[in-house]
Amino acid sequence: PQPFVMPTRCPACETQLERPANEVVWRCPNRVCPAMLRRSLQHFASRGAMNIEGIGESLIEQLVDVGLVKNFADLYNLDAAAVESLDRMGQKSTAKLLAELTRSKTNTLWRFLFGLGIRHVGAGAAHVLARRFGTIDALMVASVGELEGVSEIGPVVAASAHSFFNDTQNRKLLHALRVVGVRPQADPVTVSTQSLAGKIFVLTGTLASWSRNDARQAIEVLGGKVMSSVSKRTNYVVTGSNPGSKLEMAHKIGVSVLDETEFGKLLK
Repeated sequence: PQPFVMPTRCPACETQLERPANEVVWRCPNRVCPAMLRRSLQHFASRGAMNIEGIGESLIEQLVDVGLVKNFADLYNLDAAAVESLDRMGQKSTAKLLAELTRSKTNTLWRFLFGLGIRHVGAGAAHVLARRFGTIDALMVASVGELEGVSEIGPVVAASAHSFFNDTQNRKLLHALRVVGVRPQADPVTVSTQSLAGKIFVLTGTLASWSRNDARQAIEVLGGKVMSSVSKRTNYVVTGSNPGSKLEMAHKIGVSVLDETEFGKLLK
């Protein structure tokens, strides 16, 4: 077999790839790279982020290919006629999609922050930042020191968030989102709320919308603890795909089992 050779240019847009110092991942720096746009839109609309039902990979591919969507804000400018002209998008499914987009305009701030795809800011960090700062405006003027001063937020996350909110193009995007009516709401759970205080969780399997670290942070923000093994002290076992023996143990000793949807509801 031919040995693998790492490409030097993005397969989608031919832009020279970059690898930051002390990192192993090569990245495409092109802001308008169609492949990156498709992936970022998928993340923005995903269940774990803005939770916009009806926006799948196939629809996103069409929206990008025909030029209807070039950034997140363009999603909110879609009209029924344009969407209905796409493959597999009838009147009923189009109406449902537009209703979902309208609903998402007032999603909670943490979902919006996570959906933006800020490097190193997962769901857990998004929860923390939303509860500490309350609004996008407050985050946009926060210094690195203020960000680092937040419990659970380390220097890498703080530097990344600060860089994102001080980037000219990102500020233009946030302004465009505001113009189309996107108004993230303050997290209904306050910093002092510890709704999971004393509860012990075990995570098993692969979660679709959460990394293991993000799920852990989301639990710990609300006062819960994450352990590595199931015991009689365990309150909940959260399962993803291919859960393994921990799920069997939970059933054996009668521990409550949550799928990813139920886990998300519990966090709310």
